[in-house]
Amino acid sequence: MERNAEDFAAKYEKVYQDMFRFALYTLKNRHEAEDVVSETVLDAWKGIEGLKDENAFRAWIFRILANKCRQKLKSYLNRAVELPPIWHGGNVTRAKIWMCGRHFIN
Repeated sequence: MERNAEDFAAKYEKVYQDMFRFALYTLKNRHEAEDVVSETVLDAWKGIEGLKDENAFRAWIFRILANKCRQKLKSYLNRAVELPPIWHGGNVTRAKIWMCGRHFIN
């Protein structure tokens, strides 16, 4: 597919809402979802000439989005935080948590 801004914008407008919903559902954070969608659109624009079938635009851009979301989730795991020891009635417990958006996973 040739790089044509008007065609790209028209196709993007058709899928934007679904892309944002997918990213928000996956990342559970509005700001992260907006960032990932923006990064996806930029990468898609840069690589649009590699798209062979115009009818596959939706699947193609969603594949880019899914990979970006997966990378973002992996980056959350790299930000694991070890908590200080906690005293529980004679037992000392160490815990690690991972922050995923605004949610904590123990």
